[in-house]
Amino acid sequence: MKMPESHTNGERLFEQYLASIGLTFEFERKHEGKSKVLDYRIGWKNRPHYFEVKDFESPPLPSTSGFSALQGYKPIRERILRCRKKFVEYREFCCAPVFYNNGALVLLEDSDFMLGAMYGDSSFTFPFNSHAGTFDASKMEQAFLSGGMMVGPDKQPRNTTISALITLTQIRPHYQRLVGLIRTKSKSVAECIA
Repeated sequence: MKMPESHTNGERLFEQYLASIGLTFEFERKHEGKSKVLDYRIGWKNRPHYFEVKDFESPPLPSTSGFSALQGYKPIRERILRCRKKFVEYREFCCAPVFYNNGALVLLEDSDFMLGAMYGDSSFTFPFNSHAGTFDASKMEQAFLSGGMMVGPDKQPRNTTISALITLTQIRPHYQRLVGLIRTKSKSVAECIA
């Protein structure tokens, strides 16, 4: 099947992935009774599943000199919100955005940012003794705080029109091993401080 020239890099890679695992798909097929057309429809277990592929591209750098900070959650949460609006008519089906990093300053491959975008800012909690000014690092736990797109402040699910978030990426085993080593070293440093 020849792909139209209008396909984004993410769409081309998603189609290559689907073909590599033997899944057939339909691109931008109108669903009867729905006004919005989604990127991909895949039939699986006798039910349609819908996907929207979103490429992340970096905006041009500002012309003013100065500093700026990487906003890890904001661009991911904005895309989740856009996809949720597009999927709202399809809530009876399995729907998932497929994110692809096309050279942007976005951390789609970092599980802390992806999970944090869904469940709330990724952080750590630990008991703190305000009288002594100390904390117990041995009881440090990872936690999701506020701002999540899929869980409300009351810790109840919301935005349930989205079944999953998918990141389209290359698997780099050596990179993953390096990230694991860095995380292990970071935990060791936190324990030494305590």
